[in-house]
Amino acid sequence: MVATVAASRISIIGPGAVGSFYGARLLEASRTRYDRNQKAGSVIDPDTEFIFFSPRKGPSPHITACRSTGLSVTSNVFPTMHIKHSPPKTCFTSSADDLQPSEWVVIALKGTEEGLNTLPTILPKLLKADGTSRITVVMNGLVDQKISQIISTLETPVASIFGCAAYICANRERPGHVNHTFCGDLKGGVVESSLDHEAETRHLTNFFESAVSFERSPISHLRWRKSLWNVPFNGLCTLLNVTTDHIAGDVKLREEATTIMQEVIEVANSDLASLSQPQRLSAKDVDAMWLLTDTMGVYFPSTLLDYRNGMELELRYIFDEVVTRAASHGVPIPRTADLVSQLHQRQNEIKNNNKYI
Repeated sequence: MVATVAASRISIIGPGAVGSFYGARLLEASRTRYDRNQKAGSVIDPDTEFIFFSPRKGPSPHITACRSTGLSVTSNVFPTMHIKHSPPKTCFTSSADDLQPSEWVVIALKGTEEGLNTLPTILPKLLKADGTSRITVVMNGLVDQKISQIISTLETPVASIFGCAAYICANRERPGHVNHTFCGDLKGGVVESSLDHEAETRHLTNFFESAVSFERSPISHLRWRKSLWNVPFNGLCTLLNVTTDHIAGDVKLREEATTIMQEVIEVANSDLASLSQPQRLSAKDVDAMWLLTDTMGVYFPSTLLDYRNGMELELRYIFDEVVTRAASHGVPIPRTADLVSQLHQRQNEIKNNNKYI
């Protein structure tokens, strides 16, 4: 039996590489059912409208290109997708005036101060007055608590807040074009909900299974497991200004990355224990991260690209929060702390060189 995800409108907030990819896959699911395993799954209602919204200050070259010639997503996994700007069915916009209440709001912003500061202004325009909107956070870092705090200050309630981690290699190669080169799976679960958590997890599963491979996962464990990759590889690649294959192909850098992962595991397991979560990370998770990295080939992590483009780095929730929680649990992480300190120096260099965007 195929389940239809009924939604009059889905809004993607932050259509960078990740947001554009998953937004395009969801829109494609309103055209054709995704069925990797040739079994019954779910589909998006074909009448669903999509809004791709960029909160970036000033003109967005990506949105401008999408409005002019459409969004193209090339992929090693899925057929090429091309989506035209065709309101009201599909709208690419940087104007908050175009936002409308949505059943599903996918937040795929960078976890920077600029990005998160836009949420209190734009979310009220996206939430349905009857409190039935569902928000899904597809972001890097230990960010769910911050998003929940922001949402709690709004007058309009939401049905549920979900968190998802994207296992994907995708870069926005030029405005209007995203290249997806590896994986694309999502894992996620409930962060907060006033409704039955099991039922809401099924809603989340149906929503994303219409478009990509999806696996339900306890959110705290999931965020920490993704941090095993984000901290060493986003961090070292940015610090050294190299792609992931350089880290994987150098014996000393592999040792450094492994040491950082082992430190992250210590913090993660202390944090999970404090949250009364039964799951733990182990050396098997380190092996899994290396398998992903050795398989993905040449990849430019998002923090590396932000550094090269003189943009604000996602330090607060990918890196700083790990150091903060380590301190709160009394867990020493000297190599990780040194890495984070050097990344802050890199960000200060960007600011001092007047490159900061």
